[in-house]
Amino acid sequence: MGRSNPLRSIERFFALYTAFHRHPELPADNNVTENVIKQLGKKLRLMEGFANVDSAERFLRLLIGCYRFKRFTDSANGHNGKSPLELAGADLTGTDWLTYLLEASS
Repeated sequence: MGRSNPLRSIERFFALYTAFHRHPELPADNNVTENVIKQLGKKLRLMEGFANVDSAERFLRLLIGCYRFKRFTDSANGHNGKSPLELAGADLTGTDWLTYLLEASS
């Protein structure tokens, strides 16, 4: 008990590990996840953690909102100049992301 079997894990979750081969819209890497972890790490070092769960939740909402509005600049898929929301079909013409997030949260 408590032991991990890496080979069994690969066998069990192989379809999930290779999903990007069957679904071209999925990235083949986890750069987005790693970036979120890096941003959280910076925040935790800078502020020595969060005061409470609410402040952690607000920070995560801000981080996610920022990502959804930020335009790609180094996309290999030809998505440069568009944000994830724009790629999903949202019209962001004249929309300031911070104002939008503040209005959506109230």
